[in-house]
Amino acid sequence: MIDLHSVTYKLEPSDHLVCPICRNVFVEPVQTECGHIFCQICITTALNTSSTCPVDRRPMNDEDLKPVHRVISNLLDDLEVRCINSKCGKSMKRYLLKYHLQDCEFGKIDGKMKQNSKEVETIPDCTEKISAKLPFPPTDCWHCQSSLEPSEYRQHRLVDCPEIETSCLATSIGCRWHGKQQDLETHKMSCILVSLKPFLETQRSKIEHLELENRALKDQIFNLESVFKGPFLENQNHVLLEVEHIRGEIENLGQNIKLSEIKQSVTSMNETLRTREDIQSLRLLVQQLRNSQHHLVLRSQSLCRDGNSNIEERRIDRQPTRTLSDGSRQETKL
Repeated sequence: MIDLHSVTYKLEPSDHLVCPICRNVFVEPVQTECGHIFCQICITTALNTSSTCPVDRRPMNDEDLKPVHRVISNLLDDLEVRCINSKCGKSMKRYLLKYHLQDCEFGKIDGKMKQNSKEVETIPDCTEKISAKLPFPPTDCWHCQSSLEPSEYRQHRLVDCPEIETSCLATSIGCRWHGKQQDLETHKMSCILVSLKPFLETQRSKIEHLELENRALKDQIFNLESVFKGPFLENQNHVLLEVEHIRGEIENLGQNIKLSEIKQSVTSMNETLRTREDIQSLRLLVQQLRNSQHHLVLRSQSLCRDGNSNIEERRIDRQPTRTLSDGSRQETKL
């Protein structure tokens, strides 16, 4: 675990982000009912001693504590801190520190030094005492045959010896030059990769920073998924059940609609047949009425003809009688 109370910040933090109890930047801050903010471990320890707010002495307990607003947490996470490994010197946002320490190349060295702290502390003193009491003879360099004091030999072998074999400073980015130390400066003047190394190192640092941010975001997503996964699955199962229920109701409605359509079509066909039968009956009735009308017309015409013939016959029968009477009358007059 990383003790964020002991980290070094790149810039002096604002006083508004400092805990009133420990006077360090907030770590896992919580807020009281009276509006004051403290580190969670600080206020918990203080409440074990006194059940009052350390600032205004109002009565309170652990149940009155609640997480601070997300904005404050984001401000704290975005503060620039330095790597806790003494030889690293890199800086990053506070929430990325734990991811950086997993890959920091100086982390293992510092860890070994802490495990063997007694040896690290005693070796320099031991060397000074031995060198003070037992003067070592000069040592010859294997490469340039220079005569050196024991205290100078390490620096000479690593840096100053002109004959020692060395590699280009840009070996890490692809330069394959290998030669003597005295030829290194000449090579540096002609090596393009040496001039590109600062730029590439900057890009590499940015890529590492982005990888750390990406890892942090993945962890945040994983945490969010773990928080919401249970309720989400329950809601999902509930929604699936509702969907299946609705789907069953829709299928039932579809079947009912089909049955209703079939019944409606059968009813329509029956009504159509009955209507056709009624129309046919009406047609027969109309035809009968027409026939009756025609028969009546013929009958009336026949009656008219018979009546006319009777009238003519009566006229004919009456006319001779009148003639005889008229003749008798004429004879009488004569």
